[in-house]
Amino acid sequence: MTDVDLWTLKPGDKIKIYGGAEAEVLSETEDGERIKVRYLKAKDESSLEGTEDLVNEDDIEETDQGC
Repeated sequence: MTDVDLWTLKPGDKIKIYGGAEAEVLSETEDGERIKVRYLKAKDESSLEGTEDLVNEDDIEETDQGC
């Protein structure tokens, strides 16, 4: 598990979520635990693509800062 500090993520940053989905950060975190994202690619669930969601820090596998 990657230790992600949500406070460092900014709008436009890209993240990879466990399970293979890729998302773009839409806004900075308000509580330090979740961040609003838009799914760009979803490996096994194409219906997620283009949708927005709140993602928990424990769900993030990698950030574009570490790519």
